[in-house]
Amino acid sequence: MNLEQRMARLERRNNLLTTLLCLIVVGGVGLAARQPGLASGVPDQIVARTFRVIGEAGKNEATLSATPDGFVILSFQDLQGNQRFGVLMTPSGKVSLTWFNSKRARLEVGVTDAAGREAYTVTLRDPGGKVIWQPPTPNPY
Repeated sequence: MNLEQRMARLERRNNLLTTLLCLIVVGGVGLAARQPGLASGVPDQIVARTFRVIGEAGKNEATLSATPDGFVILSFQDLQGNQRFGVLMTPSGKVSLTWFNSKRARLEVGVTDAAGREAYTVTLRDPGGKVIWQPPTPNPY
């Protein structure tokens, strides 16, 4: 076999290998596109300690976070950066909802610990933070 025949043989092998490699890459991309979530560009799950969603002007936002000591918090801020609403879950799984004015909590509804059991409570506060109404006794269930 002379040099020209060997070169022609190597070129044919090279062309065949290049074609096979292209088919494998195109097939792999096609399989990946068929996976759930990947075809639409949306992952099935995102894991983080905090998520912040910020308005276009960068002023209003919502935050979802988990603290190292076991609390989970969802809060909403207005255009001035004041917290207006929050949901808090304690490490033991008790949940409370709080509505705020521009400076303080005004209305709280939630579950609290009361002498070794759960109590459901509602607290209404004035703009200065002073309690102006609560049920006469905690509401144990």
